[in-house]
Amino acid sequence: ANSCLGNALADQGKPEDAKKGGWQYEGDEPTPDGKGGWNFKGVKPKLVFVDPLKEWYTEVNTSSVATALGASNIRITNLKSSVEKHDDRPIIAGHATEHTRLIITYDISVTVKSIPLKQHVRTEVDTWSTPQFAAAASASFLSGMRTGNPEIDRLLEVESTQFQGFPLRQTVTTRTAADLPPSRSELKIPTTRTIVRDMWVTSIRETAPDATLFVIPSKYRRADAQDAPK
Repeated sequence: ANSCLGNALADQGKPEDAKKGGWQYEGDEPTPDGKGGWNFKGVKPKLVFVDPLKEWYTEVNTSSVATALGASNIRITNLKSSVEKHDDRPIIAGHATEHTRLIITYDISVTVKSIPLKQHVRTEVDTWSTPQFAAAASASFLSGMRTGNPEIDRLLEVESTQFQGFPLRQTVTTRTAADLPPSRSELKIPTTRTIVRDMWVTSIRETAPDATLFVIPSKYRRADAQDAPK
């Protein structure tokens, strides 16, 4: 088991306000969704990873990653989903929450060197969310990412639109069963696997961040530059 503790900043301001602080959008501009949030469809988001010790940074265009995923030969079939509302309303990080369980089942297959590999997947997503910070949730979790593969896009849509509010706790349990091709090997390979991922928010607050937090210092070098530190 692995654990990770960290801090995160989710912007829930208006895009035009964020641009004043140094944000730049590629592609289409975000537009109001009529529900108090923003529609980021058509926006090309980028992730920037910064290493303050080595003083370098790298950028990842997430839309390019999504496009590459869509161009792959992954197939999603037999997709089914259901949503359950539970009565427990625990206080998490000082906020009352609603408990929603999303159950998704599907088959995923990919062909590797003419050999079809298929898995049966069942994912249960338990989410405890608060109606507060809805705009931040819209920008951070419901980005509307599209790969161009309608089967993958449908799965992404199911995963990202079946709960309301900002998730303060989320437990994702994924069980897979593989259909392995015949093999002459005496090595026994497990055909089933269970992965559990648990996320907790221990503290959350609204704040006006310093715009310099989003500005990469001029002396930092891109990781792909010839003189970037090793």
